[in-house]
Order: sequence, then structure tokens, then C-alpha cells
Amino acid sequence: MAMTLQEAFNASYIGVIKQGKKSVDTAGESLYNDGQGCRCGIGQTMPKDTNLMDRNGDSINILVRDHHPAIAHLTHIDRDILIEFQHCHDGAEIGKTFISEFKQNMNLFAQKYHLTIPTIQG
Repeated sequence: MAMTLQEAFNASYIGVIKQGKKSVDTAGESLYNDGQGCRCGIGQTMPKDTNLMDRNGDSINILVRDHHPAIAHLTHIDRDILIEFQHCHDGAEIGKTFISEFKQNMNLFAQKYHLTIPTIQG
């Protein structure tokens, strides 16, 4: 089922903040799903059992181009917006400042696209 940009934003924002860290491999490259429960912003919009291990290094642009089923729920959203959305997670530094940088990136994204920052429960 297709997600609105607001629904995808909410899933990403809440999921990444609750996991508390960036989803990366040992080389520091962002991953949609690390196979151990840690997912990037766009990975948070996918069902938890989505296996993208063979495509983790691909940008959202490539997944859209290839009509990958894991992102079928997002393909109605403009590709450039999805690229910006992916960068909110991928562009934040690994480490202690990740969550604050991620929040800052997401806040700017929300302002640009007139989205509401979700409330995080518990």
C-alpha cells in the first residue's frame, strides 16, 4: 500500500530516533537494513522483514529506476524528494552527533515539504 510523504516521514523519524544510531556497515556506508534490526530512514518505511542485503549499497534513485518491490510504497513520491529524504539519514555523521544531525536534517525537510514532526511515544 502506498505511503504518503507524511506517513513515510513519520515512520523514518520515529524509527531512526528510537533505534538511536545510524544504520551502517563496517565501512560506515549507510544500509537500508543491516540484517540485525537497524534500518536507515527509508528502511524504516519498509516491512521489518524486507531483505535488501543484495541492494543495500544502492541509492533510492537506483531502486526506483529498477522498480524494486521493497520501495513500491514510495514510487508515487517524486524521485528528487526521495533522494533528499534518503540524505536526511545518510548525510548525518556517525557517532554521538548522529541523532541531533538527523533531527536537524529532518526538520529542514519537514519545513520544505510542509510536514509535521511526529510525537514520539515512550
